[in-house]
Amino acid sequence: MQRNMPTRTRNNTRMRKRNTRTLEPGEQCDDRCLNGIPYVCEPVDNGDGCDQFCMLEPGVIPRCGNGILEPQLGEECDDGCQAPVAGICDAADDGDGCNSTCQLEPTPVLNIEDRTISFDYSAYPGYEYNLTTMLSPYAILPCDPSILDFEIEASTNFEITSPIDPFGTIIIVPSAPDWTTPTSEILEVLVRCQAGSVWYQDTAMLSITYTGGSPFQGSITCEPITPNYMLHEGVDLSIDLDEVFEFQGDYGIVNELDESSSFRIIITPNLPSSFSARSNGLVGTETVQIKLRTDRGVFSDYCPVIFFSFNANCDKEECDACFNLPAQSPPNHPQYVCLRDNDCLDSEILVLNPYTPVRVPNLVPSGTPSNYRIDLFTSLQNDDFNVTPDSGDKDQVFKINGSKVAHGVESAAVIDLWFYDYATTGRICPKLTRLDFDIGEQIYDPVTDLLITGTRAITGYYEIVGVVISKGPYLFTAKVWLRE
Repeated sequence: MQRNMPTRTRNNTRMRKRNTRTLEPGEQCDDRCLNGIPYVCEPVDNGDGCDQFCMLEPGVIPRCGNGILEPQLGEECDDGCQAPVAGICDAADDGDGCNSTCQLEPTPVLNIEDRTISFDYSAYPGYEYNLTTMLSPYAILPCDPSILDFEIEASTNFEITSPIDPFGTIIIVPSAPDWTTPTSEILEVLVRCQAGSVWYQDTAMLSITYTGGSPFQGSITCEPITPNYMLHEGVDLSIDLDEVFEFQGDYGIVNELDESSSFRIIITPNLPSSFSARSNGLVGTETVQIKLRTDRGVFSDYCPVIFFSFNANCDKEECDACFNLPAQSPPNHPQYVCLRDNDCLDSEILVLNPYTPVRVPNLVPSGTPSNYRIDLFTSLQNDDFNVTPDSGDKDQVFKINGSKVAHGVESAAVIDLWFYDYATTGRICPKLTRLDFDIGEQIYDPVTDLLITGTRAITGYYEIVGVVISKGPYLFTAKVWLRE
């Protein structure tokens, strides 16, 4: 039948080789197993009179027109007598390769038959269908199968790819987002080919039904508390998916991860169980939205994950090796030299007499989260600087004493911070510089005792209600006398 065809998806295709005209040894019938994947016999092909093992099912009445090839009745073919009423064989069923008496016709003809296909959520991410299954299995093609040209009407409810291989395979995807809505549509299919100067063509209807739902009782949801992670520059942080998502039931295997990070964070999927994150110049915090899908079509919403880059010089991976070097007394402490040469020092503390008071919030990088504690505050091993206490909350005043260290000696402190909201540590390494000058509490002769010759620096401090306020340092470059 000739029709004016609407817009279609098209491609040249080649018919897949198959044997559907005769029974194989041991077969009682052969209906081509079209109920599921065409030509793949499986349990879904049972119940239509010819089971998945090509054996007649109980209660089937042998006759021409039941769609089952029954050679014991003298049938050469049985296409179910589809025109105009399925199962009723009359003259209208002639001319398609299998006539109304279930005998093969010798005249070449290009004929396709109406087909109905149905699939559900388990077909995600796309239902594969082969257009050559619409060809009459008994017709003698008038042209070379390699030049068959299929076209399919443009769909409203489905996205249909062009045939992706030489056999007329198409992929059908429901247009509804995330396969959430059942839908159906009947589309017209055309096949044509040329033999010499003669063109042959035929049309038939393809009925497509998507039933929705899912046979898999599984779900993936966001963790109720948004997870927070601290990134250390140059280090990949591995994150298990179950830290971000809650998995329930038979959800399948995670095979897709979508994310919304900026160029300042690099997200790398390590499916099916984890992903990694790396700072790429991140400063401060960034919230990344992450979504999962599985091989069974189960999907999550976009779930937020908060990342923070500590951005301290000493928090870099290359600084770790410095602490494995041998420890010895200054000057030229090997660990300090390594920290200095690898740009691992964060700020400077002038260590004065009798000690220098320090509050850690004054040393951390700008934008550091405020909910943390100090797990360890210490100097480098064997450098003779002393820190008390060695841990505390962020309001703790630490005292650095350098009475055993010569004037001008440099070293470093190591401060390990524990961030409660991120369940991880960060590290800063302030530089320590010893300035040895003490006026004392006695009265000195200004000429003999308090004469300062050359350039020196001094500083002072006082404390009001727990708040440490520094004064100085002051630099003296001429002869001066100091008195308390």
